[in-house]
Amino acid sequence: MEQYTLYLVELEQYQACQPESKSQVRWQCNHPNARHGPEKLSEKFLRYTPFTLGKEFKEGHSYYYISKPIHHQEDHCLRLKVTVNGKISECPGPVGLLPPSLCWAWPMTWAGREVPLPGPPSTPILLPPWYSA
Repeated sequence: MEQYTLYLVELEQYQACQPESKSQVRWQCNHPNARHGPEKLSEKFLRYTPFTLGKEFKEGHSYYYISKPIHHQEDHCLRLKVTVNGKISECPGPVGLLPPSLCWAWPMTWAGREVPLPGPPSTPILLPPWYSA
């Protein structure tokens, strides 16, 4: 079973697919047979974070992730470049354009399941109880 370590790195390490230090580790996917099912990891792209070890992502900047197999000497490398765009006034949604407060929402998952998209425009959009605009 494959196991990976995911790193958040600088451009040079991204291009070489070679992290510099263990402090760049974001996640270790090393429990593929966990009782509760496969691990699902997520990253919140926040401008500010209340956590001392959290990462702050700034508008207009690019961030680089690489992933390498654990316990393998093979030269496999997965790369992901994320660019944080500027402010938006609206975004495409399931039934037209959505206001910025909802742009993050589609597709939305809640408790590990995808929230169904609303029907025709007259159908109200039902959001989870924890959501507040």
